[in-house]
Amino acid sequence: MLTNRILRIQRLSTKIREYSSHAQATYPFTKLRAYPFRISPEDAIVQIAPYASYVCMFQQFLGSLGARFLPGFGFEPLRPVRITPVYFPGWFIDAEVSADFNLKNVLSRGSGITQASYLPGSDFRVLSWVSYRFDGGPDPVPFTEELTRQHGVDVTCIPYTISPFAAFDFVQSVTDPVQLHENVSFVPSSIHTGMFAAYPVLFPLYLAQYEYPFPGNERLVTFFLEAATLNGRIQTEKIVSGEVLRDRFTRDNFPQYFIDLTHKLDDMDVPCMRGRPDYFFRFDGFKFLQQRQIAPMMDCWLNDAVATSGVGQELAKRSGILTSDADPRIRPFTVEERKAVQSWLALSEKIESLTRILESLQKTLVTQLVRDKRDNAIKSLEHKIAELKAKQNAVTPQWWEEWRHISQ
Repeated sequence: MLTNRILRIQRLSTKIREYSSHAQATYPFTKLRAYPFRISPEDAIVQIAPYASYVCMFQQFLGSLGARFLPGFGFEPLRPVRITPVYFPGWFIDAEVSADFNLKNVLSRGSGITQASYLPGSDFRVLSWVSYRFDGGPDPVPFTEELTRQHGVDVTCIPYTISPFAAFDFVQSVTDPVQLHENVSFVPSSIHTGMFAAYPVLFPLYLAQYEYPFPGNERLVTFFLEAATLNGRIQTEKIVSGEVLRDRFTRDNFPQYFIDLTHKLDDMDVPCMRGRPDYFFRFDGFKFLQQRQIAPMMDCWLNDAVATSGVGQELAKRSGILTSDADPRIRPFTVEERKAVQSWLALSEKIESLTRILESLQKTLVTQLVRDKRDNAIKSLEHKIAELKAKQNAVTPQWWEEWRHISQ
């Protein structure tokens, strides 16, 4: 499996060049935004060089360090065989999600929200296995033909092959319950999305390939740098499997803790050399009296599912051909658009929380002495929930009303 993956990555630049740099031909969208490349190809080479040198058996290591940290002193960094600027498509997602959970053999339905979660927009291998979301930085700009050439070089545009609605459709297709934790299971087929906004965004990457002098089997190793910020993450393909290292360490009598470290490589398809990996999905809500930590469990399960090799191809298969962004749920990624959705989702979370409290009070057995106080509390909560629902209706975006009307 590792050999096949390496061969796929070696052909990465060849496949990349097959894609178009013509904006309208590649992206038939009107709501598309893109992060500009904040650094030039030469800056990218200098930033990647120390990490590439380290991985490639310390080739030109001092020169790479000097070029990176002592600019202007004539140091020469390790240079790639080729470097290619690429726009990789993705989706930011804001949504309200509900599902059934089995809590200690009691089936309960709960809801939560996810904001600015990330879904890859392409099933391109390796590049689709990581999340490119980040906090802070500049806002994306409307995508135009001018952005297909930046810093004096043409940018290769990878087309969209994954619909933003494919992820939850895929989850719904899982028929067996998923054990999230002891006494907590989740019924994927029960998942339902309420408010749903998907924002198409292009993420700038530099793909750089270096000669890896593996004894008797020289090949190319691919690094990719996220160029939406001045110091973006640097990631690379998995160079060697934990199994190969374990064989070597065991044979040479390395300490056990070295051998234990190799097991971490087994689950690391795309090691992050600089920066910290980010999540795909993160949820808030899904709180029950019996269990208030379901949201992090859902995060782990869905993030692992999206990042699994082969899932991207399954999502693309379910997506069909994306020819338009006319669906009202696809929105431009702007402050104004997101503010309206976030206001709606915040009210949804409050309503869900108060509803849980109300249900608990209604089920509570009390004596006659305190029944009046409980009943008054119930009436107060019902009134507050009604107020919040009215406020939520008032801030509902027009496009969501349109979608609900046409989807009935």
